[in-house]
Amino acid sequence: MKTDAVTRYQNGYFAADLVIDLSAIVKWIGFIIAILSLLSPLFIASAAVQSSPSYPVSFHVSSSNNQAMVNAALLAGVVNAVIVFMGFLIVGSLLGVLGHLLKASLDGVVCASPFLTHTEKATLMNLLDPSTGNQSTEDAVSINCPICNSNSAEGIRVCGNCGVELPKC
Repeated sequence: MKTDAVTRYQNGYFAADLVIDLSAIVKWIGFIIAILSLLSPLFIASAAVQSSPSYPVSFHVSSSNNQAMVNAALLAGVVNAVIVFMGFLIVGSLLGVLGHLLKASLDGVVCASPFLTHTEKATLMNLLDPSTGNQSTEDAVSINCPICNSNSAEGIRVCGNCGVELPKC
């Protein structure tokens, strides 16, 4: 049976995971926009060099200035792409840090909560697999309780069946 405390903490962990996932999305969006901002000056410069249409303000594009114009457009595109990507990278990284801080603070609150059993605490902090009750890693080491001989995952300090403190490995 789920208590209100379990539901509240599950929602908190869901929000933390969502913020962490959002940080990755922001970084990818920044990467895509940076690539587009790197490519667009190349297309604009190559179109200006090839067609040289008449503009309201006269731009004299001679063949000797074509390479300089392409180089300037490429340099502007690279500088713009770096600035855009760094901005998105910084915002995405800050979101990731925020999500991990939220997770860490939730771990502390869950661990200290008197309203949760030890198994609920371990399950909420992803130390136990909720379907099997075993430690979530494949190389899990189990500890047998000296009183009731039940199996407990390494890192769990108190037996989930009888409440006896388990020996440290």
